[in-house]
Amino acid sequence: MQKSIKPLIQTLLLLALAFQAGDLFAGLPNVALPTDGATDNFLELIMRYAKDAVLVISLIFGAVAFIWVSWTAMQKFWDVINGRGNWGELGPVVVVGGVLLVAVIFLLDKARSVIDATLA
Repeated sequence: MQKSIKPLIQTLLLLALAFQAGDLFAGLPNVALPTDGATDNFLELIMRYAKDAVLVISLIFGAVAFIWVSWTAMQKFWDVINGRGNWGELGPVVVVGGVLLVAVIFLLDKARSVIDATLA
């Protein structure tokens, strides 16, 4: 008899929680609109949210590229300080890293302008 009561109690608790779930969502804030504003067309709204998501992902990609170049330059600097490399090896790493960052930022900006032109 004890085994048959336990599933019944679990079911009743789950049912009670389900009825209380409506109160849990009562205080949620409104959803933020995309940067281009709201529209009545659902597909256009999704495209605007996707554009914002792509822009955020590109910013994250640029930040990761910056961190990667900085980490590589610091690692090479510590190799020079600890005697495992020379100063001539540090210069090209910094120059190539800087050029790489400029190229990444340029390409991300071009991609942003293409996305803006496509979804406008």
